[in-house]
Amino acid sequence: MHTARAFRHRVARARPLQRKIEAAIAVEGLTVRATMPGSVWGVCMVKDEADIIAHTIRHFLQQGLDGLIVVDNGSTDATPDILRSMATSDARLFIGVDREPAYHQGRKTSYLAHVAWSAGADWIVPFDADEHWFAVGTTLPEFLRGTSATVVECAMFEVYAAPEDDTLDLSTARTFQMDVTPTGWSKVAFRAKPWVWVEMGNHGVKSRGRREAGLNLRHFPYRSREQVSRKVVGGRDAVERAFGHRSRFASHWKEVAHLSDEDLRTRWKALLGGEKILEGSPIVPRVIMSAVEPWLSWDPLSELSQRAEGH
Repeated sequence: MHTARAFRHRVARARPLQRKIEAAIAVEGLTVRATMPGSVWGVCMVKDEADIIAHTIRHFLQQGLDGLIVVDNGSTDATPDILRSMATSDARLFIGVDREPAYHQGRKTSYLAHVAWSAGADWIVPFDADEHWFAVGTTLPEFLRGTSATVVECAMFEVYAAPEDDTLDLSTARTFQMDVTPTGWSKVAFRAKPWVWVEMGNHGVKSRGRREAGLNLRHFPYRSREQVSRKVVGGRDAVERAFGHRSRFASHWKEVAHLSDEDLRTRWKALLGGEKILEGSPIVPRVIMSAVEPWLSWDPLSELSQRAEGH
């Protein structure tokens, strides 16, 4: 790392807020080791995601990641029990706790990336509990091992329950809806370094080097009315703890959190009918897809690309 840049990072990490954040996070069972070339690790913070976290962890393990660090931030549902149970059956999964309730998401993920680097990671994939990442024609780790880039962008595609269903349960769903074009937002995977700053929402990273696109993810943010309500209210509260109630961060959470139950039901029906949960958001075509066979690579049957070309 460039000397001046490294110095600035050391100064930033020494500040009281960052020290407080790092002191609140503890991960079990990790061993400090030198970087293992080609090793790909995922890092994730999770709260009250019991309906999906096991599916997401299995997805990344099936993709062949070398390690996963999943840190629970005060869940009140079964999420901690699920994590502990899964960690006993796969040595690649390392679980931890985060006792800081405020939403300092970028700072926390930056620290988890450092923890993964110290455990030997060569690549970092920062993911959320409702994200399943893919490469085209190959697995996620093989794609990253084959690129010379430093940062790889990952496009986001939204997934919803089928029109005839009211909820999306990944354990039982036979079909679901999926946007055929990306949201316009992207996430990033990046080469591990002693320290990098990850931006809020994992949408960017401050790291020098060549950048490229090439990854895509399925995003499952809207699985039931109750789950959406719980997520946006909890997210709004965490953001306000970190930045105050006037903060503009996560404005989409604030908008949905202020909906009445009746308005949320109306918005939910519209969402499953093809609209977006936020009024004024662009509407894109969707395709009904089978939920039975898991994807090992992106769009293996070309269902999305064929629909996009025909639109």
